[in-house]
This record gives sequence, structure tokens and C-alpha cells, in this order.
Amino acid sequence: MTSKANAFADLMKQAKGQGVAESERSDDGQRLVRQTSKPKRQGKREHLDYGKIGVYIRTETITEVKARLVRERKDMSDLVQDLLDKWLRQ
Repeated sequence: MTSKANAFADLMKQAKGQGVAESERSDDGQRLVRQTSKPKRQGKREHLDYGKIGVYIRTETITEVKARLVRERKDMSDLVQDLLDKWLRQ
């Protein structure tokens, strides 16, 4: 039986076009997982060329930035990377 959290996660993956893994049981009862669509891409979190930092930004600024990023279909990490690169070249 699928929990509500897993069902929601599956719906989000479908909405994002990531595909959902279907689970099955083998003859000995072990859970097997089979990917139903394209393989998962490696994200920045797993990539060795990227690191993670935390910063404090005013909430009003965050809200406006996130809204604009959604409208422009851009990523927060890419925006910050571009701004930092420009700043370092000054």
C-alpha cells in the first residue's frame, strides 16, 4: 500500500515529467523497483563541481526573486552563480 506522502511525491514527479518507479515483489518477497521512463539526471547536489552555501536574504526579496525565476523558468543556483561570476570579474 502506498502512503499518502509517497503518492504525493509520485504525482509531483509525474507533473515534472520525471517518471515514477513502479515497485514489484520478487518470488522471495524482496522489493524490486523498475524505472518506467527516462533515467534520473544527476543534479548539482551530487555533482563534484558544485558546493552548497547558506545565506540570509530578506523574505520580501526572496519572494520576489522566486516569482521572477518561475516566470522566466530559471534556477536560483544559476542566478546566484551568474551574479557571483560577474562580481568576481569586476
